[in-house]
Amino acid sequence: MYGDADAGEGQRQGVLLERATPDGDRLPGGAHRGRGLARGHSWSHRTGEVALNRRSFTRQGIGSGVRGVPWIGTAQLEAALEGAGGATFAVGWDGAIRSWPPSVARFFGLAGADAVGRPGPQPVGLGQQRLQEALSAAARGEQTIIEVVFARCERQPVPAMLVIGPARDEQGVSVGAAVAVVPMDAHAADTAERRLATVLDSIPAPTFFKDARGVYQGCNPAFETYLGRPRSEIIGLSPEDVAPPHLARVYREADLALMKAGTTQVYETRVQHADGTERQVLFTKGVLRDASGAVDGIVGTMLDITDRKRAEEALRRSEERLRLVLESVGEILWDWDVADDALTVSSNFEAMTGWPPREIASMRAALRLLESSERPRLRRVLGPNASDVEHRVRTASGQWRWLRTRVKVVERSARGLPRRVVGVSADVTERKQIEESLLVADRLASLGALAAGVGHELNNPLAYVLTNLRFALNALAEQKPEARDAACEEIVSALRDALDGAERMRTVVCDLRAISRQDDDSKVGTVDVEATLDVSVRLVRNEILQRARLQTEYLGLPPARGNAARLGQVFLNLLVNAYQAIEPGAVDANLVRVTTRLAGSEVVVAIQDTGCGIDPRVLPRIFDPFFTTKPVGIGTGLGLAISQRIAKSSGGRLEVESAPGAGSTFRLILPVASSIAAPT
Repeated sequence: MYGDADAGEGQRQGVLLERATPDGDRLPGGAHRGRGLARGHSWSHRTGEVALNRRSFTRQGIGSGVRGVPWIGTAQLEAALEGAGGATFAVGWDGAIRSWPPSVARFFGLAGADAVGRPGPQPVGLGQQRLQEALSAAARGEQTIIEVVFARCERQPVPAMLVIGPARDEQGVSVGAAVAVVPMDAHAADTAERRLATVLDSIPAPTFFKDARGVYQGCNPAFETYLGRPRSEIIGLSPEDVAPPHLARVYREADLALMKAGTTQVYETRVQHADGTERQVLFTKGVLRDASGAVDGIVGTMLDITDRKRAEEALRRSEERLRLVLESVGEILWDWDVADDALTVSSNFEAMTGWPPREIASMRAALRLLESSERPRLRRVLGPNASDVEHRVRTASGQWRWLRTRVKVVERSARGLPRRVVGVSADVTERKQIEESLLVADRLASLGALAAGVGHELNNPLAYVLTNLRFALNALAEQKPEARDAACEEIVSALRDALDGAERMRTVVCDLRAISRQDDDSKVGTVDVEATLDVSVRLVRNEILQRARLQTEYLGLPPARGNAARLGQVFLNLLVNAYQAIEPGAVDANLVRVTTRLAGSEVVVAIQDTGCGIDPRVLPRIFDPFFTTKPVGIGTGLGLAISQRIAKSSGGRLEVESAPGAGSTFRLILPVASSIAAPT
């Protein structure tokens, strides 16, 4: 056993070699490969540990004999070892057999006379180095348990447990090693094997195991049914024999990776079913180890997930259809868990507001997007008496949009308080802008009608006043100079001032009547652009002069094609925008400049200001309906859109140049009347 001969580590045949715990009761190790332990001992399939029953050893006398056999003469030693039970013998530190009791001689078939003084029997595949380590442990008073296989003379090899411990003399000094050989119980192994087979057969999931080459060594009935082959035809085959090449390649690569890692493996792939179809499965695999702990096989189970995958795909498609529907209707769906304040919103919330859903994961965060004055109103709507509400939401870009939110409580507590609330929020910004624009248009129409009426009512009295003033001045002018005194001259001066004021009043009335005239947009004719422009300038002259200097340069333009009233509306919009872009308080430093020029067959009217200018990011959108950068209540976002439409209806266009801090220049370009062929 401890001679120079070494069977070599490469001849491992189910050998397990490990150091036991101080009590020698448990043994870390691997699989028994079809062998069982003697009665009273056990092997854990789950942990791979061998548990040696202390009571069984004590009953056999092995435990006490091995732990400290007294070293008392050969005859006494043999008697002590024989009384220890089993097959127990003693060796010296040189490895030579010192005692060979009859029980050992019967076990190995070797007489004591032939054994004493010679090296002990060598277990199959157990290296000399490990045995020397066990002897060294015995010298330190420790015990080692080894699972081995002994090749006996003219008999079948016997699996056994080898227990090596110290042998002591009468003074308790360790003078050698006591070696106990505990044969494995073949009947117990068969019983365990049958139980394992019963367990495997009862598992509903297809289960299989392979050797290190990937060759099937066994399976359960579920695996047979799944592949449509009996077990006898499966055992001995490789993955390439039972699966199409593209699947066999996947299995082979997965097996190699698993045996290299030596852990567990879970992955999804396909398996060819007995009906010829390829079905989706979930593989769960682990490694099998031999007695030395080396990986020598694989065990695995399959779970058919085809139906689950189909259900997941159907659910995904259903969710995709729902998402497309929600995006097409443009409404936001949300779900609020009141207790946890967890808010879930649909994906189109980000497209509508610019806020990603993760930014509003709670109702508290969502309410921060509302104006502070509107938050209490929405909180009341979210309460027990859920209803509808219209409110504004601040977008990520800082603009405000109107939402109409419809709320429904779908779950309540025992006290009737909301526990879960769902809602739908629709963007009604354009509708609110249209409503506001209609109100403005209605007011403008009323003001236009009022201006026309006032102009008409004032026009006749002004005619009387102007006629009488001219008559009085003419009458006084006919008097001889020597007949007029100083008082008469003052009266003439006052009458002239009154005549000038009345003329100005008549001009204002005429301008009001011109700007409020309800002409048809399609009624395009010849228009004096400079005269129409001058009317608009006079109407806003005072407002301009409160913020900037006003400069006009008319070069004398030929008539253009257009509608005088509608062009007046365009000029008025552009002039109002010009002075509103200038901050009050620096009149001398700012300028509104109005110029006209002829460019080939087109007339160009330019209105330039030195105001704040327009951000390049919003410049492309300034002609969009309802787009405005002015504060709420100042602009409707329709002025430039309407002006562009009027310009195009006249055959022209509206252009803009602007830069932040450098002011803006708007140009209205119209074709000269003579350059447009008369309609036939």
